[in-house]
Amino acid sequence: MSGLHLVRSLLVATVLIVSVLGVEAPGAAQVDSNSAEEDVFDVNETESTIDAIRYQLWGIAGVTGALLVVYVWHTDPTRRQRVADRRQSERELAAAAALEDTFVWPGEIDDD
Repeated sequence: MSGLHLVRSLLVATVLIVSVLGVEAPGAAQVDSNSAEEDVFDVNETESTIDAIRYQLWGIAGVTGALLVVYVWHTDPTRRQRVADRRQSERELAAAAALEDTFVWPGEIDDD
């Protein structure tokens, strides 16, 4: 798996995780106005709802931080230069290997 495919896979996985983490938060914070007068205020339920939302926000912050690290690593100029140099040398080796078995007339050889 190449580096680009790995980064794409990580981004897709991150989006899926963040979407799953964020599903409950709006529903948990929603209040029905008709039954709000009849409900008794429950401190423990409110605290658990706030804790769930807090954990989801920490999860989103962690994923965002991890994506930032991956982005900075992937766009590092020295790393990009090393990758470009490696790919260039691989292309040159492949071209030299392809020319090894080709027939050359004696008059075509440039001896300086």
